[in-house]
Amino acid sequence: MKTRKHNTAVSRSAVIKFRCSVGEKKIIGQQAAASGKNLSEFCRGQALHGKIYAARKLSSEEKQYFILLKSHNLGFTRITNLIKARDPELYREIRVFLAESKALYNRFF
Repeated sequence: MKTRKHNTAVSRSAVIKFRCSVGEKKIIGQQAAASGKNLSEFCRGQALHGKIYAARKLSSEEKQYFILLKSHNLGFTRITNLIKARDPELYREIRVFLAESKALYNRFF
């Protein structure tokens, strides 16, 4: 007996409409373009999360820097696991740095 694979992709077929002026639509469209998203992705993100960061498209060099940042974060996380009991103050400082670094990374990805 064959098992059927179900499509795990989220179907976004429901339509929600809201009223806005022509000027407001133009401004929303510009903000969506500046954030690198289409209009519906932008509105969905605003409605669900309340904020969208207007991040421009990154060059390949900038993407490499973020990949490097992520690998450094992983290394620091491993270090904090080693020194957690030995030096609690350094542990807290590294965790603060990692939180700021992850927030920066999440802003672009």
